[in-house]
Amino acid sequence: MPETFINTLLDLGGIGILAGFLMWIHVQNTRRLDAMQDKHDKLLGDWRDERIDTVEKLIDQVTAVVGKFDSIEDKLSEVTVRIDTGLNEMRNHYQEQRIKEIKDL
Repeated sequence: MPETFINTLLDLGGIGILAGFLMWIHVQNTRRLDAMQDKHDKLLGDWRDERIDTVEKLIDQVTAVVGKFDSIEDKLSEVTVRIDTGLNEMRNHYQEQRIKEIKDL
């Protein structure tokens, strides 16, 4: 603070000293609140970044699980087609056998 300002406060006596003290306290509290706000903003930023990382990991895990399920679904589709083909071949074979047995009678 400029010396003339301090001298002015001292010239006012006790009220001036009290006013100067209150201004000093206000400045100190403002600095402290600014520091606390900066710390709070940093903590929120860190927390947000951690949450984003967690969500990205979860998305990757879900994508991997979906990929595995798609792979299993493809394999099951192939197995279903093979079973259907095998059953049709068996039906045709036994049908031919019955026709042959009926012709032989």
